[in-house]
Amino acid sequence: MPTYTVTNSNFNLKPQQKKEIAKGITEIHNAATGANKYFAQVIFNNTKNNDHFMGGKKVKEPQIFLHGQIRAGRSPKVKEKLILALRDILIKK
Repeated sequence: MPTYTVTNSNFNLKPQQKKEIAKGITEIHNAATGANKYFAQVIFNNTKNNDHFMGGKKVKEPQIFLHGQIRAGRSPKVKEKLILALRDILIKK
């Protein structure tokens, strides 16, 4: 089952933003892989204050990360399509 984890740091996502991101990720996964939409799950996490560091220093700017776990065997072309489309959906939101 494809699992996508969205982590935001130093800002909060509104419920509507989460809904739109989850819908976008689901549609992108479906379009790129042909898998049924009901297989894709999206989980949201928010870092607590003072829990995000880079190079040993606290990160103060808003950040968003997406970690996707999909089944093995997807072609490089499918993976690239997924990565680029997923990047674009996060930039829009």
